[in-house]
Amino acid sequence: MKKKITFSHSGGTPAMAFINNLKESFGSNDLDFIASKIASTCMNTEIRIEHEFRDGTLEIVGCNALCVRKSGNTLVLKADNIAVREEILTFK
Repeated sequence: MKKKITFSHSGGTPAMAFINNLKESFGSNDLDFIASKIASTCMNTEIRIEHEFRDGTLEIVGCNALCVRKSGNTLVLKADNIAVREEILTFK
């Protein structure tokens, strides 16, 4: 079932500020892309980060919008299959 949210289009409204905040947080102006990322985050599935070491580079990919994200100069990882013990990050 699809849901639709309509925001006002006048320039200074809280709704417009919210939309601009979403665009900045997701690093995209594509509202369909943002909506799909939000929807995937709301699914009742295990939140996982997949990883692969390829050509000397660790590649990590999250299964939803919040698994792997950048917050300022910090890379934020949040998933059911990672743990931190004694300052060591472990992928399960």
